Amino acid sequence: MTGIAHKISSNIFRFYTRSAELCGYESGKKAGCAYAWNRKGSWPSFVLGDPGEAGIREVVLAIGTGALPPFWITENTGGELVRKLDDAGVRVIREWSGMALGAADFQPCVSNPKVHIRSNDPGTNRDWLHIVNTELLTGSQVGNDFLDAVASSGEFRWMVAYMDEEPVGTGLSFSSGDTCGLYMIATKGTARGAGVGTMVSSQLVADALESGHSTIVLHATAMGKNIYRKLGFREENRYAVMWHLGQ
Repeated sequence: MTGIAHKISSNIFRFYTRSAELCGYESGKKAGCAYAWNRKGSWPSFVLGDPGEAGIREVVLAIGTGALPPFWITENTGGELVRKLDDAGVRVIREWSGMALGAADFQPCVSNPKVHIRSNDPGTNRDWLHIVNTELLTGSQVGNDFLDAVASSGEFRWMVAYMDEEPVGTGLSFSSGDTCGLYMIATKGTARGAGVGTMVSSQLVADALESGHSTIVLHATAMGKNIYRKLGFREENRYAVMWHLGQ
């Protein structure tokens, strides 16, 4: 794993475990993997990492018996691990691109004058949750306590974009050491094509660089990857999101 790829993985995994810690959800380690789990069935519910050859069976067994959450994020997107997991009923359901940029790479977007962004404003919490839960997540929900729990830590920054006073987009960043990760970038369906997600992402990057972070990271879907490339992000690695069938 390269240094940049390691920073991406470290920030992603720390984002989920730190969110769980602050919200009082279950988190811990097993067989070389971390995990973060809101057992009420809401977000997050992830095993995180690669247990290596010796730990695969232990992790799969723990997922199958309900001792670990049913979803698994791993940087190992091919080869023997995925084949063994597939044989055990753990299947890839989506893939993400791990992307990063430094200060010299950043290409700020052109702002849409109809869109304004409010940052770290408790008055936007309900709007943020609604957009994330309806436009970004399926089958799971960020709890109402999430933003209240993370706001006091200083590691998180959240944004809501408004167009004609209507909430149309969201974003979140998480800082760990010299690295800042971007998460929960979502745009309301009626506002897509107006550059909302790009504006939010660009503002999060600008704020992170101004705060002294040297590396900005994220994990992108295939649909979002080209947006982030325009801002200067480059793909460094890939992640598989796996699900244990029936769990």
